[in-house]
Amino acid sequence: MLQEDEVLKGTKFSDGIALGAWPVEFHDPDTGKIEWRFIDQPDDYYSIPLGCLIVRGVDNLLVAGRCASTTHIAQASSRVTAQALAMGEAAGILASQAASSHIPVRKIPYTTVQSALRKHGAILEL
Repeated sequence: MLQEDEVLKGTKFSDGIALGAWPVEFHDPDTGKIEWRFIDQPDDYYSIPLGCLIVRGVDNLLVAGRCASTTHIAQASSRVTAQALAMGEAAGILASQAASSHIPVRKIPYTTVQSALRKHGAILEL
Protein backbone atom coordinates (compact mmCIF):
# COMPACT_ATOMS: atom_id res chain seq x y z
CA MET A 1 0.00 0.00 0.00
CA LEU A 2 1.45 3.33 -1.07
CA GLN A 3 1.56 5.72 1.90
CA GLU A 4 1.25 9.51 2.13
CA ASP A 5 4.77 9.93 3.52
CA GLU A 6 6.22 7.84 0.66
CA VAL A 7 4.59 10.18 -1.84
CA LEU A 8 5.71 13.36 -0.08
CA LYS A 9 9.27 12.11 0.50
CA GLY A 10 9.67 11.04 -3.13
CA THR A 11 10.24 7.37 -2.34
CA LYS A 12 11.64 5.27 -5.18
CA PHE A 13 10.71 1.57 -4.94
CA SER A 14 12.78 -1.22 -6.46
CA ASP A 15 9.58 -2.65 -7.98
CA GLY A 16 8.43 0.73 -9.29
CA ILE A 17 6.27 0.53 -12.42
CA ALA A 18 5.19 4.17 -12.72
CA LEU A 19 6.30 7.62 -11.64
CA GLY A 20 4.24 10.28 -9.93
CA ALA A 21 4.89 13.94 -9.26
CA TRP A 22 1.41 15.39 -8.90
CA PRO A 23 0.99 17.05 -5.51
CA VAL A 24 -1.43 15.62 -2.99
CA GLU A 25 -4.71 17.28 -3.94
CA PHE A 26 -6.92 16.65 -0.92
CA HIS A 27 -10.55 17.68 -1.24
CA ASP A 28 -11.68 18.24 2.35
CA PRO A 29 -15.25 16.95 2.73
CA ASP A 30 -15.84 19.09 5.83
CA THR A 31 -14.78 22.46 4.47
CA GLY A 32 -15.17 21.87 0.73
CA LYS A 33 -11.68 23.33 0.24
CA ILE A 34 -8.74 21.81 -1.59
CA GLU A 35 -5.54 21.32 0.37
CA TRP A 36 -2.34 21.00 -1.66
CA ARG A 37 0.69 19.15 -0.28
CA PHE A 38 3.83 19.08 -2.38
CA ILE A 39 6.67 16.59 -2.59
CA ASP A 40 9.38 17.64 -0.12
CA GLN A 41 12.11 18.28 -2.72
CA PRO A 42 11.38 20.56 -5.70
CA ASP A 43 11.27 18.73 -9.04
CA ASP A 44 11.25 15.35 -7.28
CA TYR A 45 8.97 12.38 -7.92
CA TYR A 46 7.97 9.08 -6.36
CA SER A 47 7.50 5.65 -7.86
CA ILE A 48 4.44 3.46 -7.61
CA PRO A 49 5.34 -0.10 -6.63
CA LEU A 50 4.02 -3.06 -8.60
CA GLY A 51 2.78 -4.52 -5.31
CA CYS A 52 0.05 -1.85 -5.21
CA LEU A 53 -1.59 -3.55 -8.19
CA ILE A 54 -1.71 -7.10 -6.81
CA VAL A 55 -4.75 -7.88 -4.69
CA ARG A 56 -3.96 -9.67 -1.44
CA GLY A 57 -5.91 -12.86 -0.85
CA VAL A 58 -7.26 -13.23 -4.40
CA ASP A 59 -5.21 -15.09 -7.00
CA ASN A 60 -4.53 -13.35 -10.31
CA LEU A 61 -6.61 -10.24 -9.62
CA LEU A 62 -4.97 -6.92 -10.49
CA VAL A 63 -6.12 -3.36 -9.88
CA ALA A 64 -4.84 -0.05 -11.22
CA GLY A 65 -5.55 3.66 -11.13
CA ARG A 66 -8.03 4.70 -8.44
CA CYS A 67 -8.37 1.07 -7.34
CA ALA A 68 -4.65 0.62 -6.60
CA SER A 69 -3.67 -0.04 -3.01
CA THR A 70 -2.91 3.37 -1.50
CA THR A 71 -3.90 5.32 1.55
CA HIS A 72 -6.61 7.92 1.04
CA ILE A 73 -4.09 10.75 1.07
CA ALA A 74 -1.55 9.00 -1.20
CA GLN A 75 -4.36 8.44 -3.70
CA ALA A 76 -4.92 12.19 -3.75
CA SER A 77 -1.71 12.26 -5.82
CA SER A 78 -1.55 8.86 -7.54
CA ARG A 79 -5.11 8.93 -8.89
CA VAL A 80 -4.45 11.39 -11.73
CA THR A 81 -4.66 10.30 -15.37
CA ALA A 82 -0.95 9.90 -16.19
CA GLN A 83 -0.29 7.63 -13.22
CA ALA A 84 -3.54 5.69 -13.77
CA LEU A 85 -2.59 5.03 -17.40
CA ALA A 86 0.90 3.91 -16.40
CA MET A 87 -0.49 1.55 -13.75
CA GLY A 88 -2.94 0.14 -16.28
CA GLU A 89 -0.15 -0.56 -18.74
CA ALA A 90 1.88 -2.31 -16.03
CA ALA A 91 -1.13 -4.39 -14.97
CA GLY A 92 -1.75 -5.41 -18.58
CA ILE A 93 1.87 -6.43 -19.06
CA LEU A 94 1.88 -8.39 -15.81
CA ALA A 95 -1.37 -10.17 -16.74
CA SER A 96 -0.02 -11.03 -20.18
CA GLN A 97 3.24 -12.38 -18.77
CA ALA A 98 1.37 -14.48 -16.21
CA ALA A 99 -1.06 -15.88 -18.77
CA SER A 100 1.60 -16.71 -21.36
CA SER A 101 3.87 -18.41 -18.81
CA HIS A 102 1.03 -20.10 -16.87
CA ILE A 103 2.25 -18.75 -13.54
CA PRO A 104 0.34 -16.64 -11.01
CA VAL A 105 0.88 -12.88 -11.17
CA ARG A 106 2.54 -12.93 -7.72
CA LYS A 107 5.32 -15.14 -9.06
CA ILE A 108 6.23 -12.99 -12.06
CA PRO A 109 9.46 -11.10 -11.26
CA TYR A 110 8.88 -7.36 -11.19
CA THR A 111 12.05 -6.94 -13.25
CA THR A 112 10.38 -8.63 -16.25
CA VAL A 113 7.47 -6.20 -16.00
CA GLN A 114 9.88 -3.26 -15.77
CA SER A 115 11.85 -4.56 -18.75
CA ALA A 116 8.72 -4.78 -20.89
CA LEU A 117 7.63 -1.30 -19.79
CA ARG A 118 11.02 0.15 -20.73
CA LYS A 119 10.88 -1.64 -24.08
CA HIS A 120 7.60 0.18 -24.75
CA GLY A 121 9.19 3.55 -23.81
CA ALA A 122 8.15 3.87 -20.17
CA ILE A 123 10.35 6.06 -18.00
CA LEU A 124 10.83 4.41 -14.60
CA GLU A 125 13.53 6.63 -13.16
CA LEU A 126 15.03 10.04 -13.87
